[in-house]
Amino acid sequence: MNHLHVEDHLTEKELQNRMKEAEGKEEYRRWQSILLAKYKSFSGEVIGYIVGVGTTTIYKWIQIYNDKGAEDFEFKGAGGRRRSLLSIEEEEKILLKLSKESEVGRYINSSKIKTEVEKRLSKDVSEDYVYDLLHRHEWRKIVPRPYHPKKDDVKQADFKKNFRNLWVKR
Repeated sequence: MNHLHVEDHLTEKELQNRMKEAEGKEEYRRWQSILLAKYKSFSGEVIGYIVGVGTTTIYKWIQIYNDKGAEDFEFKGAGGRRRSLLSIEEEEKILLKLSKESEVGRYINSSKIKTEVEKRLSKDVSEDYVYDLLHRHEWRKIVPRPYHPKKDDVKQADFKKNFRNLWVKR
């Protein structure tokens, strides 16, 4: 059996409390693996089997706990924007500027947004980036209706028949 060395950052009681206060299954598993490695002297393979994760994961968690301590053992989620061209705030500024233009009556399309983003970044961006930006900020396409909702087909047909012809032959 391969004994794992775990630093004395927390006592057994403190580790048990961290397990009880865990907000999710993953956090519970991490604290449980540290407790089993420190106070039960199980090997990485046995802890991995008990906790339900791979042996490599157990060794990684123990190394992080030993190196960074108990407070830095809290993991952040895997999601998020790791590679972004603009921050969310910068994107909002661009869209706010364009929305003010649209309130005046100007038509806003993806190429106009793309131009604004490229001007801000001083480099080219893809159309896909622009559509992702619009989706991220919950913008949607709004187009005028092809007809008026209160239209009257009979009146419209009558108007077409009786309208004075403005075109004159020369």
